[in-house]
Parts: sequence; structure tokens; C-alpha cells
Amino acid sequence: HTPICSPSRSQTVSGRYFHNIKSTLAVPPAKVQPAATGHVNGSVYTNATFGAHLRAQRGYNVAIFGKANFNTREGFDRWFQGAFLGYGGGFEDDESPDFAYHAAPSEYATSLLGNKSVEWIHRPNVTGSAAA
Repeated sequence: HTPICSPSRSQTVSGRYFHNIKSTLAVPPAKVQPAATGHVNGSVYTNATFGAHLRAQRGYNVAIFGKANFNTREGFDRWFQGAFLGYGGGFEDDESPDFAYHAAPSEYATSLLGNKSVEWIHRPNVTGSAAA
């Protein structure tokens, strides 16, 4: 396991060890990358995430909510992610016309993410199990 932000999450979503998805950035880098996203080459697992496999091979509805920084959104029916987890802040939202959700200063990220997740789970087309 890589105990650093984006590389750790990218390992989780891709199912690959970090040495198989790392970028060509020098380690340590000359400049620290925000959330360490520059240390991951997301193109290595484009359309090869666990979400893509669950959809294609088993017919699952899959979504990603949370502090993601996975460097990919391919293969997910719904995604809502942000790197700032506190009050307010911005999130990437695939259902927004500009792919952004701007949280109000009174919106706490944990509650917002939980509410967005539950709202998606309760949609009639989302079963939580493989489609027939």
C-alpha cells in the first residue's frame, strides 16, 4: 500500500500496485504535486477500473463518491468527488452542466457526500446488485 493521497486511491480503483501505474515524474519530485495526482499515470488504467469491469462483466451500476483523486472517471455511472473535505469547497460532479458542484459554506463535506450517495442508491434504476 502507498500511504499517500492519490497514489493510494488510484491503487484501490485500478486494482494495481503503484509501481504499475506510476508516472515518469522523478521521485522525489522537484516540486510536490497537489494531492500527489501527478505521480499517477491514469491512462494506464483508463476503462480498466473495477467499476468498468463490474459494469461490463456483471451489469452492475457503479458510482464513486468521496475524496477520490483517482485520475479517472471512466467506467462509473455516477461520480461526485472532491479533494477538499471541510465546509464549502468545490467538487467534480458528472450531473452538473459544468461538471462542478460548489458547496455552500454551510455544507459539510461528509454530510454532502453521504447525502449524494444515498440519493443515488435510492434511484429506481440503481439496484445495488447485478442487472438481470
